[in-house]
Amino acid sequence: MEIQIGWIGNLMPIWSFILVFAVIYALLSKTKALGENKFIHLVVSLAISLLFLVSTKASKYLQLTMPWVVVFIICLVFIVLFVGVILSGKTFEGFFKPGFGWFLVALLIFFFLYSAVRLFGPITKYIPEAILQPQVYSIVIFCIITAIVAWVLVKK
Repeated sequence: MEIQIGWIGNLMPIWSFILVFAVIYALLSKTKALGENKFIHLVVSLAISLLFLVSTKASKYLQLTMPWVVVFIICLVFIVLFVGVILSGKTFEGFFKPGFGWFLVALLIFFFLYSAVRLFGPITKYIPEAILQPQVYSIVIFCIITAIVAWVLVKK
């Protein structure tokens, strides 16, 4: 007797809706970006998750991205368990430096950007020709250098 689980794929839009709703609501509640009002968090989370339910491209993006994130989290849990066994009694702070967290965030951003490029195509397809001129690149580089210099000067 075979177990048929192909029907689970038909429920993917609902799973996407629930996942996006839960993540957005948790982020808004935790960061308090829109204040303390839970009703506003609920409405914004509902609106964003409805966009994922209605838009097929957004739903496909989520279907393409989530396996990467799940594998990443599972690997991270195994790394933490492995390090815990190695350290056995010592603290994790000595192993996980502050830059390690930023590395993990950068890796997640890479996963999301990679999935977006695979689904939507290169971003240059959506940018007008005028923006792709060398003069624009030099202005952007100049602004970045100026921002870095200003940050260094203010930091000192």
